[in-house]
Amino acid sequence: MTNKKSQKQIEKPPVVTFMGHVDHGKTSIIDAIRKTQVQLGEPGGITQHVRAHQIVHNKKRITIIDTPGHEAFTEMRSRGGQVADIGILVVAADDSVQPQTKEAIEHIQKSKAAMIVAINKIDLPSADVGKVRQDLANSGVMLEGWGGDVPVIEVSAKTGKNIEQLLEMILLVAEMQELKADPDGGIEGITLESTLDSKVGAVSTALIKKGTLLVGDYVAGEGVVGRVRAMVDGAGNNVEFAGPSDAVSILGIKEVLSVGSLIYSGKTEKEALKLSIVEEEKKEIEEQVTGGELSLSDLFLGAQEKTAKKELPIVLKTDVSGTLEAIVEELNKLSDEEVTVNIISSGTGEITEKDVMAAKGSRGIVIGFHVMASDSVMKVAAREKVLIRTYKIIYNLIDEIDDVLTSLLAPVEEEIEIAELEVKQKFILSDGTIVAGCVVRDGACKKGHKCYIMRGDERMIDSRISSLRILKEEAQEAKKGQECGVILDPQFEVEEGDSLICYRIEK
Repeated sequence: MTNKKSQKQIEKPPVVTFMGHVDHGKTSIIDAIRKTQVQLGEPGGITQHVRAHQIVHNKKRITIIDTPGHEAFTEMRSRGGQVADIGILVVAADDSVQPQTKEAIEHIQKSKAAMIVAINKIDLPSADVGKVRQDLANSGVMLEGWGGDVPVIEVSAKTGKNIEQLLEMILLVAEMQELKADPDGGIEGITLESTLDSKVGAVSTALIKKGTLLVGDYVAGEGVVGRVRAMVDGAGNNVEFAGPSDAVSILGIKEVLSVGSLIYSGKTEKEALKLSIVEEEKKEIEEQVTGGELSLSDLFLGAQEKTAKKELPIVLKTDVSGTLEAIVEELNKLSDEEVTVNIISSGTGEITEKDVMAAKGSRGIVIGFHVMASDSVMKVAAREKVLIRTYKIIYNLIDEIDDVLTSLLAPVEEEIEIAELEVKQKFILSDGTIVAGCVVRDGACKKGHKCYIMRGDERMIDSRISSLRILKEEAQEAKKGQECGVILDPQFEVEEGDSLICYRIEK
């Protein structure tokens, strides 16, 4: 495998991580999905390391990562969230939101993964689903039907109830995300776990993010290189290749890798090692500059979240006074009514510890133009979590600061109409469920779409299509001209002549 650039993008299986409080049933749900008894082999019934599996549902593959639930494994659980496209937040119906539930919420949100809530153990007499929903709302997770857009499925891992619906929701969310990856370009993978086996040596379980890894390829990570002797999938089968979203155990890397480390491949041992070293150097530089966690945008969004006017405090250092004046003038031009550049300190010469502390005091950043910071100053910046950026081209400096100011603006959300249905009849099932008999007048509606009811000129309710049927058969989509039966969540007393408008939100 070369690291040549490729423009090919194909649909990839969603990578799903199950997260939540200890003993809320994450592994039990996965067991119900895989119809295995993995949990019975775990000490104390608690998952002690990251497991990766792949299943097929409705002819679609899903990669599942089970992360540890015990509080001692917070760091590993965080890594599980970082590799996922979808985070399943598991909450026990009899125990509701707990400290590790809140940690899991934070991990999923920080990873930018889509979230689905699975309320487990609904079969227990002490189950209180209403309390769980309220506690989640109090924790900032706004569920569908409760004024939000986070899907929620009530399940029982013990009885298997609604496990099928959970898988369908995973595929629906994945479809809406339009997940794609390049199978032909250079390999990039992330290490989920790594152990030393007395019989076969170092074994690294890795998730392939892009490219296709073959037995015989050279791989490297953290300056360690080796040749893939064999690969084993989550079911214990030997495989010859692994593509995007596949998780495999790799035999042949000479040493145990750190969890979370990236791996790369090349045609030769030298090429693979070179790629790994280059990427590690990039990572070290980024950590040195940012203190390991900060980015230009992230630094200000949290602190100024509730401020009417957003502000970017800057300590500016340049090589000569003429350049200093020119940059100050250009930066001030970037300010407007909503966001502003605040140059709290400026001067010429090298970046000093005093500059770092001045930036820290105002929660700002240090900008250097044609000047550097010594190693000792960089260590202070890393310790104090102060971001330092240096530039040699003025346009690069201005463009990046402009991008940061843009990121501080509140996003504008717009509803994009994607389908219109007319309600022709209303049916009430024996259990009280209301079914709207509709005809699609324009566009195409899908199960899971957000929608609202229009009665004349009045917008009645915001809801979601929870079930879609054509000729009494469950369907995923109804197109223009088709008749269909629609069940909404939350339900609403529809009337003949109502319009049902399906939409999506764009920022």
